[in-house]
Amino acid sequence: MEKWTKSELHSKLQWTQMELAKAEEEVRNLRKALESEGWNKRAFDRPIVHPIYRMDWEERKRRQVGKTRNYDSYHAARNTTWREYWPLANFRELMGALGMTPHDFARCYGVSRQAIEGMLEREARWAMRLDTVAKMAQCIECEVVVFVRPKFGLSAQDFRKTAAFKLRTAQGKGAYSAARYADQMERGAKMDWENWALMKRQGRL
Repeated sequence: MEKWTKSELHSKLQWTQMELAKAEEEVRNLRKALESEGWNKRAFDRPIVHPIYRMDWEERKRRQVGKTRNYDSYHAARNTTWREYWPLANFRELMGALGMTPHDFARCYGVSRQAIEGMLEREARWAMRLDTVAKMAQCIECEVVVFVRPKFGLSAQDFRKTAAFKLRTAQGKGAYSAARYADQMERGAKMDWENWALMKRQGRL
């Protein structure tokens, strides 16, 4: 390792400080020039994206758009009869349709009638585990279908856009800025679900 004398180190330090001061002055001038062009001050804190990684970002956006479209097209037939509701007790309705009494169901499941009544009551309150519901359905050669979907008949794409618009509006942005952010979600940009969930818990959405 090369050894430096005190005078050389002092000269090196002064030269480095001068270069740093010049660089800071250049940064200030560039920030002022960008601000005069309409740049938001918050944009300066964003990390610089290298062109190589930019390709990965565009690819992620394309994949997101494809996944959203596939979901919406696959479940489009369900959207035609979409309605908001709180499901009733499925087994009560199914037993009535099959002409099956709680005693018959108890024989099929292998428990007492009182136990079946308790299970039906818990199922009506949504207080039963899915694996138990699946076993109850299997004992009478039926199946359980669990389907999670956006409310109010919205497609996944419309839900992303609506959530993005509400988030920006709740953050105090104008309608134009919120609409632009919603359009970015349609093109596959990353949605800020963390802040969306936080504001939803706070009752601001």
